[in-house]
Amino acid sequence: MCLKLSTINIAVCLNFHFPYLFQSVRKLQVRIVAAQALTTMAIRSGEPFRLQIYEFLNALAQGGVQSQLSEMHLSNGEDQGASGTGLGVLISPMVKVLDEMYRAQDELIR
Repeated sequence: MCLKLSTINIAVCLNFHFPYLFQSVRKLQVRIVAAQALTTMAIRSGEPFRLQIYEFLNALAQGGVQSQLSEMHLSNGEDQGASGTGLGVLISPMVKVLDEMYRAQDELIR
């Protein structure tokens, strides 16, 4: 039984008792870190990379092809944002930051 509440113990117990849940949590953690890293790269990089990352994150936030299918009412009832990655809530603010960067850049050019 898992009585000690250290982070390592919780992870080991979760992996032992609920291996599929543990794998899902790990995959979600990797996706979160990847989205954060891409946003950081977009903020720090120059234009060709920033635009490509922006388009990728924006497509994820909108749900990509799944979003178009749900508009045609072919949805299975689940939220199709972030193309099923579970990151729609996390990616949307990141896209808004990049939107603001582009707006500010446009205002400086004018």
